[in-house]
Amino acid sequence: MVAPAGLGAIAKASIVAIRASPTNTTLSIPSIIAVVAAVTNTVVTYLAVVTTYISSGFFGTNGIQFLAGGRVAVFDYNLASIYTFAYPGTTAVFLAGTPGQAYADGTGSGALFKIPLSIHALPNGNLITTEQAAIRHVTYPGAVVTTIAGSATSGTQTNGTGAAAVFGYANSVTRLPDGNLMVCDAGGSRHSLRLITISNYAGSGTVTLFAGGNVTAASIDGTTTGASFSGPWGIATLPNGNLIVNDGPTIRYVTYPGGVVTTIAGSGTPGFADGTGAAASFNAEYAECAVLPDGTIVVPDRANQRIRLVRTSTYALNSGVVTTIAGNNTAANQDGTGTGASFFYPSRIAVNSAGNVILTTSGANNGLIRQISLTTT
Repeated sequence: MVAPAGLGAIAKASIVAIRASPTNTTLSIPSIIAVVAAVTNTVVTYLAVVTTYISSGFFGTNGIQFLAGGRVAVFDYNLASIYTFAYPGTTAVFLAGTPGQAYADGTGSGALFKIPLSIHALPNGNLITTEQAAIRHVTYPGAVVTTIAGSATSGTQTNGTGAAAVFGYANSVTRLPDGNLMVCDAGGSRHSLRLITISNYAGSGTVTLFAGGNVTAASIDGTTTGASFSGPWGIATLPNGNLIVNDGPTIRYVTYPGGVVTTIAGSGTPGFADGTGAAASFNAEYAECAVLPDGTIVVPDRANQRIRLVRTSTYALNSGVVTTIAGNNTAANQDGTGTGASFFYPSRIAVNSAGNVILTTSGANNGLIRQISLTTT
């Protein structure tokens, strides 16, 4: 894809929205529409661009990630399949899965995904998926799918190796600096972060409780099992090796390997408000988070139909400055600038090293992939 004339001078990336056909493995993506304007907060001024490519096809897109080498992987819930497309580009290609939502390891269409939720790219270009009850490894471009931990059945969280581990609602995963994996597990009556210790992604991993694990859903700071989570729903690794967690009504900072959990923004009660620390409010259940190259945290505030930024240099208690850079609480996919744009329940999100931001929206007929360009001035 070639951006419209002049767009490259003001935006780091184009915005993509794709819809694919369940019967097609190749998707055609038409041209881009772009609008640019300034969005200002107390920390920095941004140029925010929201654009959409629309075709026929994807229904219920969930996970999305940039791959090594300039492609993007998409995990489609209703198609129970993974597709990739060149970025920027015009063609998406089937990688693995078969419509029907069952569970089986295998290669290509021989692999079955039961409840596709999120996808994470490894440095070597391969993928990690979460499917509520299982964490799986997918080679790229080989499309060999193997289970790292868990099985086809969710339940009360149980530690163990391989299939002996049980997840309640494994919905987001990130790779840690040491190569291990951290998983948000928001179900099974235990709200927790689960650590998967693994030496070979194609083999079994050992699952242990890292932080949280309490029956009561609440954003309570503490260390390891002394902390509590409302979700957790989304997780990302910071450049310093520690973690950011989207906990629904709050954004949490988690040290690794220490496990100290600190709320940097959010009141703890679902709502909407920009501000600093506890003066800000979120309603971001069932959504992920991501980190821009400059350390800014991006949160798809799903129930508020907005995209929020959180900025902090210290990650101390209530240090996060929260601003809204796109969306207006209208549940629709409308291109535009800043609050002139709208989203239909934005949920999964990815950022690449150039600062390009792409995200998915929810709904059987609204499974789009969109992107926001942010340029500082």
